[in-house]
This record gives sequence, C-alpha cells and structure tokens, in this order.
Amino acid sequence: MHEYPPIVFIHGAGGGRWEWRTWRAEFDAHAWQTLAPDLHPALAGLAATTIEDYVEQIVALLPARPSTPPVLAGASMGGALALTVAERVRPAALVLVNSVPLSGTPGWPVRRGDFPAVIPWSTTSTLDGTRASMPEADEETLRWATARWRDESG
Repeated sequence: MHEYPPIVFIHGAGGGRWEWRTWRAEFDAHAWQTLAPDLHPALAGLAATTIEDYVEQIVALLPARPSTPPVLAGASMGGALALTVAERVRPAALVLVNSVPLSGTPGWPVRRGDFPAVIPWSTTSTLDGTRASMPEADEETLRWATARWRDESG
C-alpha cells in the first residue's frame, strides 16, 4: 500500500473546516491522512487577530520532525496562510485554491486598515450572498454554508 503524505486543509476567511468536507471525504476514502483545523481568534479577540495568529495555530498542529512532510492546501485566505506556513515547514507540496495574496504584495492594494476591525459575516451573510461566492454549489450546500459563516478579523 502506498503511503501518502498528510494533507492539511486550511480554510478561508469567515469559514471553517467544513469548507473542506467534500475533499476530505474523497482523500480519506483513498487512504490519505487529512487534517482541517478550525482556526480561532487570538486571545486578545477577533479584532486583534492577525495572519500570524492563524499561522502559529497551523504550525502548532504539525509534528516538529515529521517522517513525511505534509501537503498544505489553502483556499482563499487559507492560501495566504498555507504560503506563510510553507516558509517554515517545507511541505511536500503546496496547493493554493483561489487564493488571495498577502497584504503588501506588489499589485495587491488591500491593507488591514481597509476593513473594519471585525467583518460580521455570521450575522450579515445571506443565502444569495453565499450563492454568489459559491456559484457551483448545490442548494443543500449553500444553505449549510450560509448558516456556518463566522465573523473574521479585518
């Protein structure tokens, strides 16, 4: 039996491990070890949470000396996190899905100050908004996701 490297699936802003449920099931069915953490705000609160806070959570989940380096897969903001984690852990592979660049990247004008301290997705998300951001999802998935969006640090 072929031994695959573990895959760490990293969710995007406002989401959670649920974003990866379909892909985790597919990879798990083929004997891959998968991990999809829910990232949490810093102890100082969501408004004070930074990319580095999330990166530290991901790095802390990984063994210090893995026998097989992990594959890092990140979607949206999770791609920026995966890219930053990759600088520290030398993954077997890096997968960026519809990723956003890090603030300060040339050509990327968005800065932390361009957003409110907390983006209130958990209370302002609508089914139509979810449909617009997930155009290929079926209706059941859209309803499920709409109920699970979480607030995010701006």
